[in-house]
Amino acid sequence: MLLIKGETVADYSFSRPDLLVLKAAGYSGVIRYVGWSPQSVDQGDKIISTQEADRIYAAGLGLALVFQTGKYRPTDGAPGGYVDAETAIAHANHLGYRGVLFAAIDYDTALTDLVYQYLYNFHVTVKRAGFKSGVYGGVRIVRAVATEIQMDYYWQTIAWSYGEIADEAHIHQQTQFQLGGGTIDHNEILAAIPFYHPTITPKIAIRSATHKKATKMFLVQLLSQQIILTDGLTAFRLLFDDGTEFKFQSEVLGLPIFSVTDPHVDNFYRNAAGLPMNPVA
Repeated sequence: MLLIKGETVADYSFSRPDLLVLKAAGYSGVIRYVGWSPQSVDQGDKIISTQEADRIYAAGLGLALVFQTGKYRPTDGAPGGYVDAETAIAHANHLGYRGVLFAAIDYDTALTDLVYQYLYNFHVTVKRAGFKSGVYGGVRIVRAVATEIQMDYYWQTIAWSYGEIADEAHIHQQTQFQLGGGTIDHNEILAAIPFYHPTITPKIAIRSATHKKATKMFLVQLLSQQIILTDGLTAFRLLFDDGTEFKFQSEVLGLPIFSVTDPHVDNFYRNAAGLPMNPVA
């Protein structure tokens, strides 16, 4: 499920807030910890269990995961980044999770050589395993990592950010308070970012060059109804947030491949899906 600017998510560690209360309060997802033991159960542990993940999904919430073990673990450099990524991957696989894996830089620091090596190894290892990479930290970390490592997603904390928000940030962690019987951190979504849910139909962000200004982003929903065509493709309806509808074809269970007769419209859809453009006479 794709979360967009203006939506909110909660993160928490040892608390276990009522997830239905979070959903009713308007939260779209939660961010939880992976780490030491993939077999952990609900005994107040900071680490998410399979039981908790199931409850998150049942409440209609999306999930993102962050790895943290020891505040200054990133100072262990490259070996620490590799080991922690492998641990995060093992735990994510145990949960059946296929989403973003964040590495936490939970203290005020610049991107030192050791922190760079830690995050770079974390990044390449999780990417090699098929996950998206992300980093949690203050404004200096977010800006530097975006330039030096180019991870996929950035989660900035209000701490160690000196009142600034990086342009690259997708999530902004803000205030902490009590809700649903637990302590949560409130986070604002600043830019589109996927949260994992095993059953909720994904959304796609489309840049419309046809019906609105080219710079305006529209959200479209792949509706659950599918029509299998004679050529083996699946037909979906695209529903823009202004009510405009389009139809396009997509490979079954694959990434959207837009196929229409007009070459200009075809390139519009290809551009929206991040696909190579076709030459047009």
